[in-house]
Amino acid sequence: MDSSGLGVLIGAYASFERNCRRLLLAGLNDRVWELFRTCKINDVFTRYATVADAEQTVPL
Repeated sequence: MDSSGLGVLIGAYASFERNCRRLLLAGLNDRVWELFRTCKINDVFTRYATVADAEQTVPL
């Protein structure tokens, strides 16, 4: 992932927040998560191992 990808994710996060929605990230590899930590945005996003794990946090 490069700076363009990070920009897209941050833009999507902001859009979701404005609309009272949550952006859930699943299946991120360690390299991408380390990039998030380096950029100090790992506290903004919640990381889930699988889509199923993320779906369990969403009320039906």
